[in-house]
Amino acid sequence: MKSKLRQNKGITLIALVITIIVLLILAGVAIAMLTGENGLLQRAADTNGSSAYSTACEQVKLAYANLKTEILTQKHSNPNYNAQANGESLAVIVGRDLNGSEWSTPTYNSTDKVIEITYTNSSLRAGMVSEGKPAQSGEINFSIGILAQDVTLSIDGVEEYGSSEPEPPSNLISFTIDGVTYHAEEGMNWEEWAESEYSSGLTVSAGFGQPLAINGKSITLGEPVINETNG
Repeated sequence: MKSKLRQNKGITLIALVITIIVLLILAGVAIAMLTGENGLLQRAADTNGSSAYSTACEQVKLAYANLKTEILTQKHSNPNYNAQANGESLAVIVGRDLNGSEWSTPTYNSTDKVIEITYTNSSLRAGMVSEGKPAQSGEINFSIGILAQDVTLSIDGVEEYGSSEPEPPSNLISFTIDGVTYHAEEGMNWEEWAESEYSSGLTVSAGFGQPLAINGKSITLGEPVINETNG
């Protein structure tokens, strides 16, 4: 009888030890699944980070589209409108669209001709989005490049949306007609200028016995455009 009792106690102790070992193994697996590199907690954090990344990108794309509309509107009102000369005011417009606590105040870099904005969110992890985006943890850097009459959008230094608009030539000259300043390329004659985009909105006319005129200013088509102020 005593022998059977000792045997039962031995079996019970072994079973208890085995049970504890199994529970420890299961606990280790559960912890790994929960907190590991690809665990449930990390996946949940990545989901939040991916959502934040997508939301930020959509918001800045909307601001970018609004800025394009603003520039086109200004260009329609004034064919000689130059967006680069109005970078500060354009940065203010971007700030109205991106005014949340996670957004930095947009600043215009007049040297590089870009509006720079940073989005900060602790859930962002470097490379969590496809193609290694964002580039670094915790923030996304956006830049809106300002061309003469258009804009481009870059995310973490990679251009996402661009423009085929060429940069304005460096040999521009200017003159005024009826108090409005117009531009031409150096060496361009009046005929070439009248047929170019620089003359947009002006009227070329010639009355009977009258010289050719642009908005009332007498010109000779073969003569070069003069870089001066004309009354």
